[in-house]
Amino acid sequence: MQTTKCSLLHGLWLKWSALIHEGLEIVISDILPRVEHRNCARHVFVNWSRRKLGKSYECDFWQIAKCTTEREWEDLCSALEKKDKDVYDNLMKKSPKTWTRAFLGTTCKSDIVDNNLCEAFNSSIVEARFKSIIRMLDDIRTKMMTIIVQKRKLCNGWKQNYGPLVKAKFDANKKDCVEWQLIWNGENGCELRKGSYQYTVDLSQRICSCRSWQISGIPCSHACAAMYHLGLQPDEYMHKYYHIDTYKKTYSFPMQPINGPHDWEKTSIQPVLPPIERKMPERPKKNMRMAKDEPKKLKLGHLSRKGLLMTCT
Repeated sequence: MQTTKCSLLHGLWLKWSALIHEGLEIVISDILPRVEHRNCARHVFVNWSRRKLGKSYECDFWQIAKCTTEREWEDLCSALEKKDKDVYDNLMKKSPKTWTRAFLGTTCKSDIVDNNLCEAFNSSIVEARFKSIIRMLDDIRTKMMTIIVQKRKLCNGWKQNYGPLVKAKFDANKKDCVEWQLIWNGENGCELRKGSYQYTVDLSQRICSCRSWQISGIPCSHACAAMYHLGLQPDEYMHKYYHIDTYKKTYSFPMQPINGPHDWEKTSIQPVLPPIERKMPERPKKNMRMAKDEPKKLKLGHLSRKGLLMTCT
């Protein structure tokens, strides 16, 4: 009887969570109809792979999620459909326009398909989320105050006009550009060829037919090859979204310090007491669900026993 009750409560919790998620999607689309909406590709994959799909399906999924052109997306989806039509139909239940790069707009200069930024922030406030409302907000406020100060100091050590993470991706594009054969049209357009692949670049409009430059704002390897052919510097074509001035403007509004509760203005409103803490049966876990191949975090001073040879005495 207890097992049946716990299963029923867990089912009601999942259904309630689904209703909240659907309601948020409807509200956001009504309030912000012209804003691009995206879903986290990692969450889409986890929901899709609950059927315990193999490693090959995981590779197929991320190829579909990270391809930048609709034609490439169609070819990859056709290959997955031929591989297993039921698996393909299950994946297409979630609109691919919200989690694949092939359908991302060019207004927001970001090619990120997962939600790691929010997940990292949520993991940093796990302890605060289980405190009373005032203590929770105060802990989040002090944490944000510290983060803003750290971000301001971080950009002072940049050697380029953009950060180290962008530099790593940009350097890879510059290195890959030497492998492309260039055919110039005499003005601002050119063709880039490598094997059976061929793309066009227009420097005057800052576009490439691979769409990587338009989506991310970072010149792709094809654009870098065209720039080097004309003796131009690719750094000058980096979108201002990544410039150090833009980074500093983002963190130019510090959190102001406040006095403690002993100095707050008194009101006639009765203080709201926290509810009685009760441990519910089958309560959802606090931490994010780990993927099958995701390494587990070890405690400080602990070592993993994986790979050790065990002998019997």
